[in-house]
Formats: sequence, structure tokens, C-alpha cells
Amino acid sequence: MFVYTSESPSQEQLQEATRKGARLLDKMIPGWHRHMRPERLVMSSPSLCALGQLFGHDVELSIAKEMYPKAWAKHREGEGAGYGIGIGMITEWVNKEIACSPEMCTELNEERNFLRMTCAGYDTKCFWSEEVAERLVNDDGQDTEA
Repeated sequence: MFVYTSESPSQEQLQEATRKGARLLDKMIPGWHRHMRPERLVMSSPSLCALGQLFGHDVELSIAKEMYPKAWAKHREGEGAGYGIGIGMITEWVNKEIACSPEMCTELNEERNFLRMTCAGYDTKCFWSEEVAERLVNDDGQDTEA
């Protein structure tokens, strides 16, 4: 198991971190993967990284402002890009979830830290693309079973 540190992570550690970050998005924004465009991911861009695409105000795909309009507006005031808005909103959401269910504290904080790391300029585009593709395949499987 990878422990979040300030040292540069390996590719395996980044892949695990991306997987954990994606699981947090599954909890906070069900269907997030349908709003992300992996071909447009630029991990060094606070507007086009994974969080930038989902939380940003410069990107037409921003699902967060549709799902959480009041929180999005509040966090947007102090931040210029989706990454900052996303981290602020995720932190607020995680804290509310922990208040309701303290046993989730470690897991949610770990997932949040991993999500933050994978959008911190490391080259995780291929890992995010895999997470999106896996969920889209599962969506297709669910549609055909129904």
C-alpha cells in the first residue's frame, strides 16, 4: 500500500493514487466519468486536469456547478481555476461525510490526498483515462443488462 509523502511517487504509486481518487469521485459525483474528456486532460493545467474538468468554470463540462451550485459559487470566489475549486469543495464534502460517519475518516482523507496528488502536475493522464474507460464499460454493461 502506498503512503502519501512529499517524495516523487513511482508510476505504480501514481496509478494506485489515481484509482483511490477516482473512488472518491464515485462517492461525491456519481457519473463523473461521463463528464471528463481524457483526450483533453492536461495534468499541469488547473483548468484541464481531472479536477479542473469537473469543477472548473472555464470548462463547459463542469458537473460540480450543476450538482452543488451554492458550494461551487462559494469556492469559486476565492479560486481562479477548477483545481482550487475542486479541492475546496472536496475538502468540505469529505468533512461533512466524516461528521456523519467518523469511521470513514481515514479512508476519505486518504482518497482526498491521493486525488490532490494525482492532479499536482504528475503525468497521470493515462491512469485517469483508464479509470474513465473502465467506468464507461461498466455503464454499457449495466445498460445491456437492464
